[in-house]
Amino acid sequence: MRAGIYARVSVLHGTQKDLTVENQILLAEQYLREWQDEPIEISYYIDRGYSGTNFRRPSFLRMVRESEQGRLDLIVAKDLSRLGRNYLELGWYLEKVFPDAGVRVVTLGEGYDNANPDNDNLTAGIRNLMNEWYARETGRKVRHTKEWLRMEGNYLGSKSPYGYKIIYREGKRILIPDAAYPVRKEIYRLHREGKTSSEIARILSERRIATPEQYRLSGCVCFESEEKIKKWSSAMVRGLWNHEYEEDF
Repeated sequence: MRAGIYARVSVLHGTQKDLTVENQILLAEQYLREWQDEPIEISYYIDRGYSGTNFRRPSFLRMVRESEQGRLDLIVAKDLSRLGRNYLELGWYLEKVFPDAGVRVVTLGEGYDNANPDNDNLTAGIRNLMNEWYARETGRKVRHTKEWLRMEGNYLGSKSPYGYKIIYREGKRILIPDAAYPVRKEIYRLHREGKTSSEIARILSERRIATPEQYRLSGCVCFESEEKIKKWSSAMVRGLWNHEYEEDF
């Protein structure tokens, strides 16, 4: 018996104990030990940080490909929502793709088993539909929460733009200028004077100014030794021309 265990965790649910990849795998392995009498060769397919509405997940696609190649007999997942949260697309895999490949699919949460003649496909379909609704509703709530935080003056980026740092002040996540702020200001000044991005990149390199990535890693705005400095590119300069942060210049 060649079994595949599929586990998925999204960024949103990554900290919920009952949905961790480790927990999903443990439950599937326990099921295989208790149910099967014959030797089992287990393959693991794990997608971290992918939404269930996205069916272009790397490990999920590999599992489908290996199923179609005849390398799997059985797929086990914690529940249907781990396989996917889009009713129509998941239904295609459960009712067409995996059965045509001769692969049995079992989910532990719902007791779904596409090899069971008594399996209630209508019930499974309703569960899939509810999963899709849940994913959309969660996405809507996340978008509304982000919009509210933005309106309250919070900075929502994952990392601060060059020339700024993130601090928490009065319960808000905001940006304030850091040591590289004068460099950013100088870039805007040169830009207003008519310098091209290539010319500005050459000037910054000649002044031994650390590139944004070098500054992020070292904390040094500029280097004394020319050997340490990496050359600025015009793309780096253009990447700083974001009018959202230009009002102070």
